[in-house]
Amino acid sequence: MISRVAESLYWLQRYVERAASTARLMQVTGNTLADAPGLHTWTPVLIVAGEQPRFLELHDRADQEDPEVVQHFLTWDERCMSSIFCSVRAARENARTTRETISREVFQTLNEAWIWLQGPEARALYARDREGFYGRIRALGHEVRGCALATMLRDEPLAFMELGLALERADQTARALDVRHHALGVVDPTLPETGVDMVAWLATLLSCTAYEGYFKRYRGSLRGLRVAEFLLLDPQFPRSVRVCLGDAIARVASLGAPERSLDQLAAGRRLQALRARLEAGGIEELVEEDIHEELTILVDGLAAAAAELYGDFFDPPIASAPTTEVSQ
Repeated sequence: MISRVAESLYWLQRYVERAASTARLMQVTGNTLADAPGLHTWTPVLIVAGEQPRFLELHDRADQEDPEVVQHFLTWDERCMSSIFCSVRAARENARTTRETISREVFQTLNEAWIWLQGPEARALYARDREGFYGRIRALGHEVRGCALATMLRDEPLAFMELGLALERADQTARALDVRHHALGVVDPTLPETGVDMVAWLATLLSCTAYEGYFKRYRGSLRGLRVAEFLLLDPQFPRSVRVCLGDAIARVASLGAPERSLDQLAAGRRLQALRARLEAGGIEELVEEDIHEELTILVDGLAAAAAELYGDFFDPPIASAPTTEVSQ
């Protein structure tokens, strides 16, 4: 398949997942403030979304803790490229340009969501039922992926979509875990955890749809280090960074074969190095090294791997034709 189509499919799924993740974060953050009003969490949301500099260009610094201003910015503002509005718009545009490649069901699902989001019904729902609005955006992520898995061939187009999904999920899980650091500071395993700590860890689980999975794994025991371990290292939770990195590596390997091995692909080497670093020690070692620093390295590494995909697949260098000397 041509590289332009591959790139569009990759970003289609990334933007859908980003919109759903932002909706979860907005929904969970609002509920967290209601449960623990002393916990300031809106500024960390902007920081981990990478949108604080842009926000401060457009708003006063005090507005960082205004829930209505922050939610509007991350939901509707067209100047915020990570906003739900911009993410759904970009996903739908990528779907439009690849209609001959994706299934009709995938396009219809995204197109209907985009039409709804532009119309008065979405604005009215946002105004009267914020929980319901964000729930509708969250459902979009499941609907698009479900349609893709149920109706598309298991070939390259779906593989590029799944690669985008894996990288976006790894990135969003790491960022959601880092919200807790920006809200409460460095994790100190020697100190007892307070009620505010517990609320923050629960919010982290909910923002990654990990609440049920975590408590099935640990049978009702809530501990901060276990939450971090579950989200980073669990081998079976589909949104853990470890699983997402494994999925991304498998997709890169399959897309490069048989012409190039995984080690011949820059993104493949990068992703393998990130997984090796993550699995090198237990969660206690990650905490001792400062988990925030490790999460920053992880997010930066994922961004670098995404950039390297262009050299590997989307915009590969054109090999120069061999030259031959012509005798005079």
